[in-house]
Amino acid sequence: MLTREQLLDLGRQNLEGLVDYTLALQDQIQRLRSQVEKLEKRVESLESQLRQNSQNSHKPPSSDGLRRPAPKSLRQSGEKPSGGQAGHEGRHLKAVTEPDRIERHRVCQCPCGADLLNLA
Repeated sequence: MLTREQLLDLGRQNLEGLVDYTLALQDQIQRLRSQVEKLEKRVESLESQLRQNSQNSHKPPSSDGLRRPAPKSLRQSGEKPSGGQAGHEGRHLKAVTEPDRIERHRVCQCPCGADLLNLA
């Protein structure tokens, strides 16, 4: 790059040289601008790839890495206790040591057609 004084000297002594120098600089500026445009498009493409995860693309959840997507629900956990109401006795089928009866349900044929009784 030429200094201000050098450019003034060049303009006083050789006006055509100054014009050639200016045109060369304009050409270089144009080439750099087109290169910047290409690089900006490439950066945008790469950033768009980085923003993709399993929720907004066809990628599997395992490709998300250690980053977890933001939760869909804004409900805070722990506001109310989970489970039934206090004091409710609840009903469920309890396991017994001595059952009243035992029923065996044997499968004789597989849905694929294979005979399960004569497997050896």
